[in-house]
Amino acid sequence: MAYDPEKSVLLIGNHPPPFGGVPSHIASLAPFLANRGWKVTVLSQAMNPNWGRHRQEQIGGYEVVRPTRFNRILDLILGRAPFRKTLEHTQGMGMTHWSRAVLSSIEGVIFQICKERRVGVIASYKMMAGLQGMVAAKQFKLPLILTVFGDLFSERKFFDKHRGLVEKVHEASSKVLSCSQHCADSFKKTGFELDAECLHYGVDVEHFNPQVDTSDLIKRIGLKPGPKGIFVGRMVEEMGLQILIKALPKIFLAAPDFRMLIVGGRGELTPEARIAESRFPENIRVFENLNYSDLPKMYRLADFAVVPSINERACLGLAIAEANAVGRPALVSNIGGGPEVVVDGRTGFLFSPNNFEALADRVIDAIHQIDKLKLMELACRERAVKSFNQDVTNLKMEQYLLEAMGSVSGVNRHAVTL
Repeated sequence: MAYDPEKSVLLIGNHPPPFGGVPSHIASLAPFLANRGWKVTVLSQAMNPNWGRHRQEQIGGYEVVRPTRFNRILDLILGRAPFRKTLEHTQGMGMTHWSRAVLSSIEGVIFQICKERRVGVIASYKMMAGLQGMVAAKQFKLPLILTVFGDLFSERKFFDKHRGLVEKVHEASSKVLSCSQHCADSFKKTGFELDAECLHYGVDVEHFNPQVDTSDLIKRIGLKPGPKGIFVGRMVEEMGLQILIKALPKIFLAAPDFRMLIVGGRGELTPEARIAESRFPENIRVFENLNYSDLPKMYRLADFAVVPSINERACLGLAIAEANAVGRPALVSNIGGGPEVVVDGRTGFLFSPNNFEALADRVIDAIHQIDKLKLMELACRERAVKSFNQDVTNLKMEQYLLEAMGSVSGVNRHAVTL
C-alpha cells in the first residue's frame, strides 16, 4: 500500500506474544494506522531472544523490531551506541553512568529506526519506554506521546528516587495519556503535581459479540452442564488468580455443579492452577494460551467473568470489557481501574479486593441469580459498544498523533474519519 510521507510513527511498547494491556492495544492500533496510510514501526523488548541479530518482522502492513541483548551489548563495546547523546539528554535525572550506558544501547536501535523510517512522531507505553522515546525525541526534535499505566504504583520506590526522570519525561511529552482515569491520576496519587488524560482502551466488539457460535468449542473441550465462571488473564499473582483459587473450595461446597474456566498465558501460578484442576477435575478446567479465535466463545460459554485484581496497578481490566461485549457480566474486585469499567448492579458486581471470602460469597450469590444475570446481557453489550470500542480508541489515538506532529513540525492536520 502507499504510505503518506508525512505519517511515520514509532510505537515503543511490547507486541504480542504474550498478550496483555499494552501488547493487545498495539496489536490493534498498528494495523489500524497502517491501513490508513501510516508507516508504522513497533519496537518491542519483551520475550526477545538473547542472541543473534536484531529481529525484524513484517506483520499486517507494519514492522516489528525486536532487539537482542547480544547486539545491544556489542554496540556498547564497539562504541556504536549513542552514549554521549544519551548523557546529554538525561541530565538531572539521578541516573548512574551505567544505567545511562544501558539506555544508550537501546537508543542506538531507536536512532536508526528514526533515521531509516523518517519517523515523525513517537508513542511510548509506560514510563521507562517514555524515557527511551524522550531521548530520541530530543535528538531528532520529534513530538512524543507518553501513555502511563500502573507503573508509577508498582515501581513507586524507584520513581520516588528518580523524580527528575518522571518530571522530565512528562515535560518532554506533547501529550500524556492513560487507559483509565485511575491510572491517569497515578501522578498525583504518588506525589507528583502532574496531569494525564484518560483514553479508555477498547476491545474488538465485532470479534467479541453475543452471536458467536459455541457449539464446536463445547464438543472440543467436553464441558459438562452447570453454572460457569471464567477467569481470563496471565496466571500470575498480580492478576489475583491465587485469591480465586483459594476461594474455589468454598464455592464448590455451596454449588457442587459450578464449573470454573481458567484461561490465560502461562505464569508462576500455572502449576497451582493445575493442582487445583487435578483436585477438582469435574469443576475446574485450565486452558493455557487459548487461541484468540476461541476466546469470545469461551466468554460466551460462561455465565459471568471473575476479575480478582489485587492492587492499584490494575489500570483497567480488558477482560471486563471483553466479557461485557459478548453479553456477560463481570464480578470485579473494587480496586484499580476495574470499577471504571463495570457498572455495579447493571453490568456486573464489585467485591472487596484481596479477600477470598468476599470473592467466594460474590460468586455464590451470582450462581444463585443466574436468571438475573441473563437479563444483564443487553446492558453489558451496550456498555462495551458505547464506551470500550477499540475503533473509537484507535481513531482518537490517530488524532493525537496528528495533532502532536502538527504542533511540532507544522504538518497540516489530516481529517480523521472512519
